[in-house]
Amino acid sequence: MLNFDRVVVGAINQRDAFRMGDQQIRDRSNRLLATIKNISSGKQEIRDPSNRLLGTYDPRSNETRDPSNRLVAKGNVLTSLIKPL
Repeated sequence: MLNFDRVVVGAINQRDAFRMGDQQIRDRSNRLLATIKNISSGKQEIRDPSNRLLGTYDPRSNETRDPSNRLVAKGNVLTSLIKPL
């Protein structure tokens, strides 16, 4: 289980994240855990340090989906898809 009190997100809020582009999610040792990218369709995708897709979030449907397009949850829970190192 990932301890989220030890995770530092690269952007302050969603509005800043959209302007800033990619959000890098790092642990306290500054190791890259994942990157959240805004893609042209308005969706967000989360990728691991090897650039493998972990999931996507669609704000229009308010759904987070895994790489196989299976529904994970309603709402943006992309960071819950991060696997511990």
